[in-house]
Amino acid sequence: MVEELIVDKAKGRRHDSKEAQFNFPYDLGTARNWEEIMGRRWITWFLPVKFGGEAVWPTLCEGAGHFDLSVEQLAQKANKLARSISVQAVADFDSGETSRCFCRYWCG
Repeated sequence: MVEELIVDKAKGRRHDSKEAQFNFPYDLGTARNWEEIMGRRWITWFLPVKFGGEAVWPTLCEGAGHFDLSVEQLAQKANKLARSISVQAVADFDSGETSRCFCRYWCG
């Protein structure tokens, strides 16, 4: 799941930069997550007719925002860009018949 990757990277990035810990905004706990999807009454577990939250904007943890994952992902990209270096190519790439390709899938 992409969200897990973002959260894992957030832990490392925030630890290194001494920022507050990142909390997954949609983790309401086991019971609340179940209730959010299946409903409070047991009859709705077998006939899930009504969704507990809003279909477009699901319920979030207290203090979390709907775009926390996006903001964190942008911060990770900015961090990666700040650590990147640019290099100059010193020779042209030869993609002619003389090059050897070890990939049988595309090259046959």
